[in-house]
Amino acid sequence: MKNFLLSAFSGIAGIIVTLVFQYFFAKPQSFTFMYDGNQVVVTESTYTELVQNNKRLEEQIQELQNQFEVKNSQTQIEQTIKDATEYWNNSDYVQALTLLKNSDVDSEDISAIYREYSEKYCADILEKTDALISVRKYDEATSLLTEAKTLVNDSRDLENKLTEINNHSPIKLSSLKISSSRFFELNNTDKPIEDSVGNRYSLSNLFITKAEGDSKYGYATFYLGKKYTALSGTIAVSDESENRSNQMEGWIEIYSKNGDEYNQLYISPMLSRMTSPIAIPEVNLEDSEWLEIRYYSKELPV
Repeated sequence: MKNFLLSAFSGIAGIIVTLVFQYFFAKPQSFTFMYDGNQVVVTESTYTELVQNNKRLEEQIQELQNQFEVKNSQTQIEQTIKDATEYWNNSDYVQALTLLKNSDVDSEDISAIYREYSEKYCADILEKTDALISVRKYDEATSLLTEAKTLVNDSRDLENKLTEINNHSPIKLSSLKISSSRFFELNNTDKPIEDSVGNRYSLSNLFITKAEGDSKYGYATFYLGKKYTALSGTIAVSDESENRSNQMEGWIEIYSKNGDEYNQLYISPMLSRMTSPIAIPEVNLEDSEWLEIRYYSKELPV
């Protein structure tokens, strides 16, 4: 019994001593690497400490960087608003809106002033557009709206005005087919046409007419199909008239036609080489199926 206890105790003591020795006297793990041409040995504990210190440094750097970005962002916001305000106050609305729209800083202050300036600019553009429409400058109005809608934060009002113009703006008479005619044709020359008093005219929507023969009138008929509401234009005497004396006079008459019934809509003053251009007042074409334009001439006694 005694021998058994001693053996058992000795065995336990041997185990304890072995464990204590391994724990207190085992060689710590180390890492060897080359740095700047020299061999460096780092123990596991030192490495762990370095890793922790490095992590703390990264956190500190990130915090400083965040503080710098916030400060830099605020400076950029203030400068953007300052510059945009100066542009706006100097009536350079396009530059002000462009600067605000293209800002890459996420700022409610910039967004607020962008919305404010956009609303004011839209109101100004719509007012100018209505003024252009009132004098039938539809192309200029369309260009103004098209450019403005790319600058503002909410272009719905401008888009609606564009749609309104597209739905109601006039078309050129030259876009309609001449169904029947005599001595009346679309100008196809490459050079500008000049009238008898020196004005020049666009080539894209210009008709030439004359009167010859026993009837002494030329005409053209256009199919409207009850799609159009009004006609306007300009009458002028071409400088290339065959009779360059002032012994020939003539006049323009405009008719609508439904079925076999003609309705006279306009008759011009007498025309001669001494006549300056005449603006045709807006002629009502509502519910008209056909349009006919006639030119009559008469030779004056010598």
